[in-house]
Amino acid sequence: MKICIVIQSDAFRASAGMRIRYDRFRDSLDQSVVIDARTTAELSSGGNFEHDVYIFCKTFDTLALLLARRLKEAGKTVGQDFFDDYFSQLADPRLERFRQWLRDMAPVTDFAICSTACMSQVIQSYMPAVPITTIEDPVAGFDAERVARLAEEKAARARESRAVDVVWFGIGDNPYFPVGLIDLANCDHELADMQRSGWDVRLRIVTNRRPFEGTGAEVLRTLSVGFEVVEWTEDVERQELEQATVALIPVNGQAFSRAKSMNRAVTALEAGCLVLSTGYPLYEQIGEFIYRSPAELLSDLDSGQMRVSEATSSALAARLKELADPAEAARRFVAAARQARSQWRRWRQLRTVCLIHGRTSTIGVHKAAGAVDGLSASTIFTKAQWNFPVRFDRLDGAIVMRVTPAVAEKYKLPFDAERETARVRDFEFVEVSTAALDVPSLRIDLPPQTNPILDLAVYEDVMRFAQECCVAAFPAADILIADTSPFTRKPDPQAVAAERRQRGAAFPDPRAFKKTRTRPILPLDKLRQRFSGARTDGNSQAMQLANSSLFDPDWYLSTYPDVAASGVDPAEHYAKFGWKETRDPGPAFSTSKYLNANPDVAESGVNPLIHYIEHGVEEGRVAPVAKSASNR
Repeated sequence: MKICIVIQSDAFRASAGMRIRYDRFRDSLDQSVVIDARTTAELSSGGNFEHDVYIFCKTFDTLALLLARRLKEAGKTVGQDFFDDYFSQLADPRLERFRQWLRDMAPVTDFAICSTACMSQVIQSYMPAVPITTIEDPVAGFDAERVARLAEEKAARARESRAVDVVWFGIGDNPYFPVGLIDLANCDHELADMQRSGWDVRLRIVTNRRPFEGTGAEVLRTLSVGFEVVEWTEDVERQELEQATVALIPVNGQAFSRAKSMNRAVTALEAGCLVLSTGYPLYEQIGEFIYRSPAELLSDLDSGQMRVSEATSSALAARLKELADPAEAARRFVAAARQARSQWRRWRQLRTVCLIHGRTSTIGVHKAAGAVDGLSASTIFTKAQWNFPVRFDRLDGAIVMRVTPAVAEKYKLPFDAERETARVRDFEFVEVSTAALDVPSLRIDLPPQTNPILDLAVYEDVMRFAQECCVAAFPAADILIADTSPFTRKPDPQAVAAERRQRGAAFPDPRAFKKTRTRPILPLDKLRQRFSGARTDGNSQAMQLANSSLFDPDWYLSTYPDVAASGVDPAEHYAKFGWKETRDPGPAFSTSKYLNANPDVAESGVNPLIHYIEHGVEEGRVAPVAKSASNR
């Protein structure tokens, strides 16, 4: 059996998710099973589907929805692998695109896998008919003797010096959730308690650079102990954990955090660290090896009776093998895929697809709709000038539905044959009678020259009107929305109330945390300079560029003397003109290479560096080095 892991970009091949989930049990697979990884763009453009099973990982876009339908038509088995919970926060309108993606993917999903029971419950609520297999992130090569030796050595060193080396490691921010450095800041009372107990607390923070390029790291000002920050790499994380006595891993109570696996704690345990995890009890399965209070940890450290030691390391190894054995993970993974493969014919006949484009979309998605014999519909928000067989245009203040005569004939749509047809690009269009479709008419009040703010006021109404018309006109079609903009529908008021009740129970009162503030080892403004070399600008996009370490103003001016001679601010020049002229913002980022590697970004017409800062980093896309830099 050949299994294909469907990923969004090549960068995901080297990601922690791919490494932890698949690489760790690859050696335990049956020889008859082969696992490969392919990007959605590669599969969509090729069409040669040689694998038996296709498992989608973090591909939350319309291209993946269309690709999954093509795979089903080709007789393939489609699965999903869910890592993070972006779905249960019903009160957050920013995450509606993830929730809608899950709803749209459900009809073509044969099976799903995830790491935790909590995540399984979330997915089950969206896919009640889909079998879900929980597979804990595998733990490979746990060396009990090495863990015991490291733990004993660190404890002896700490007792002798009366100093505790504490490390916090991980991504420092998240575009949607208050996690990362804010979790660390909320642990200040634990760190202060350790300090007041007569131990010298030496805190090291191993994290990414992004929070220090903006204001995300400001929360560290509340810490009452000194700290140093080290930029995260895989090697740096390993080195810091091997030096640290204690790994501080707080877990807050929000849904995103509750659905996480135990991998982070296991990583620290493998390095011989004592793990202090406050907040939500995420690591209950290995609770006998985890500390919940600093007082208990320091008492055990003083007495030499640590929860991770020579006396307990064998029991820890046995527990991890029971929970996360790579061979068992491989067996469960293959069994889930094989069972789904044997039952794939039980799914209903696939419907055609009608893709409604919003404010931003890509030519790849537009073409992918055609590849599955689907319809592609533009709206008044669609800026792209492609040939759409279905259109929703504004005419005398009303939104009208237009289709090509071929579409009208094929779907027997009601229209006035005596009215003149309208020509748009290469197609002739007739106006469909929405009244005959039993869809109420829609009038909007917008000036001829609109903007995103004005669009937002009518976006929900127009998109709902388009959906209702398409449902009535094409009753046998799956209606999908293609829009990468943040415009979303309003959340249900009852969902908002429920989410607020949940948040109130999950989050402690921050006023209960008494903090004694002292000056950090290195002031945050110095840290920010170290990480980004940030400067300010009046223009908002230019300011965003200037606050990025990938934009080097001195390099830009020396590389492009015409810009220097003009006297224009370099960040403002790149924001308005430079990227369109394929100039590079600095030696660490190539405009042309990024656009060539990401055709969806090129088609969208957005500034490539802004896209990388706002979306590309999170999506795992690569920042290619400028040619002029690589030649030096």
